[in-house]
Amino acid sequence: MDSSGCPLDGDDDGTNDCEDVCPGEKGDRESRGCPYGDSDSDGVPNNIDECDDPECTIVDEKGCPKDSDSDGIIDCEDDCPLEKGDKRHFGCPERDSDSDGVIDDEDRCYNPECTLVDERGCPTDADGDTIFDCTDECPEEAGAKENKGCPEAGFNGIFLVIFGIILAWRLVRFSE
Repeated sequence: MDSSGCPLDGDDDGTNDCEDVCPGEKGDRESRGCPYGDSDSDGVPNNIDECDDPECTIVDEKGCPKDSDSDGIIDCEDDCPLEKGDKRHFGCPERDSDSDGVIDDEDRCYNPECTLVDERGCPTDADGDTIFDCTDECPEEAGAKENKGCPEAGFNGIFLVIFGIILAWRLVRFSE
């Protein structure tokens, strides 16, 4: 800074000395104060540019293409430059859009409301009653949709309930 608080520009090239890579030589702002130019237009002057890559302008301080997520795919070609991915997914990680534990490339059923799925990502029906296990209240016993996948509580069901109550009552009475 000079005595009035303004930034110094010792070589009078329009680039302040604190930003001027070449403060003793006249240059231009595009070359950060150096007379070297920027032949690949990546913002890094030719004298310090280690990579001539006119295809990619997302570069580091040395002028080389950046790979922000270190996945081996340069940011110019990476659809997800901040997430590690692979070439098959254009630099993005494998996705599981419905969160069922089966990646999208192998998932045959999109069902975000169900995580009880087979290896293909499709909802399972263990008892074969056509009610998926995710909504079946009795997934191991076949039942009707109207009964939330549970078997009807017909005569046998009522008999077992009454028998259980009588048995419990006798056990309580017997233990007194």
